[in-house]
Amino acid sequence: QQKKQEKEERKGEKKICASDENINGGTPFFSFQKEELLSMSITFRLKRPKKHFVNSKPGPGRLRPTSPNQLSHTIMDVDNLAKFVLDSLNAFVYDDDKQVVSLRVVKVWDNEDECLGSTEVMIRRLEDEEMDELIQNVMEN
Repeated sequence: QQKKQEKEERKGEKKICASDENINGGTPFFSFQKEELLSMSITFRLKRPKKHFVNSKPGPGRLRPTSPNQLSHTIMDVDNLAKFVLDSLNAFVYDDDKQVVSLRVVKVWDNEDECLGSTEVMIRRLEDEEMDELIQNVMEN
């Protein structure tokens, strides 16, 4: 019953994209300029299957002691998940994902509340001194 109601609510949602006529006169807008170099961190919290819960009923405090810990090596490849996020933000948050010069990606099982899963994306502009430090770290390794 609840799933059916949630599906009905989603039907009425309006999806907004970078070229939506209600935003910025219908022209693409960016949070970051074309010439800026970016650092991105993505955390994928994957929805847990019902078998991870006591009596297969999800909910806070119902995780089986035998369920896998947080790190996940199953389901999707982390590089494919990251590529999806990078591509989906093109022409919306930044001009092109080639602006991202530093990327950190983590894939874990969700351990929060109902364990329904989520994706957290943090993007920031790299300052000149950070770029120098990043290059130095790469050269040392």
